[in-house]
Amino acid sequence: MIHNGTPMRMFGFASPDKPGAVTAWFEKSLGPPVARSAQGRTMVLAKYLDGFYVTVQIEATFPGCRGVIGITDMRAAAEMRDDYRARLGRLQDRLPLGSVIKSHSTSVDGARKSMQLLFTNTSSIAINSSHLVGMLKGEGYALERQTSAERQNAGAPGELLFFRGDGKEATATISVEPQGQTAVFLVTVAGG
Repeated sequence: MIHNGTPMRMFGFASPDKPGAVTAWFEKSLGPPVARSAQGRTMVLAKYLDGFYVTVQIEATFPGCRGVIGITDMRAAAEMRDDYRARLGRLQDRLPLGSVIKSHSTSVDGARKSMQLLFTNTSSIAINSSHLVGMLKGEGYALERQTSAERQNAGAPGELLFFRGDGKEATATISVEPQGQTAVFLVTVAGG
């Protein structure tokens, strides 16, 4: 997975042991020093190990806990920074004028590739929708279904778009944020 230009791997786990015991085990396994940060019900541990940044999130469940281990390759991130910025720039150029990319992730699982993109702008839902239809059409997607919706409890307008192509699909959610910005979350999946 590559998130905002940083290559990483993530693994989930579950344990019947209490969070304190699992936290102590990870601290011992990682070796000192380990950064600790409590985030609500979640304990986050972090350590830099020989070019890799390791994070462990541990959350209490009943009767034990669950968590996520993230391993980030910092050397690879530095090596691919210029290439990633160039690819992100090309992506930015394809978005509606004034768009700001907030988050961009890609992942590969065997033959299956996915991309998640979150961007905001001041254009209307209709302009963003029309722009996405044209942009994805150029990538071999066809609009399959379009649904208008209001965000629950907020009364804010929104739109869902579903696309399909040869061996690929995409979904876009467009909504107006409380600050007046339009947010677009696009997910594409191809292969597999």
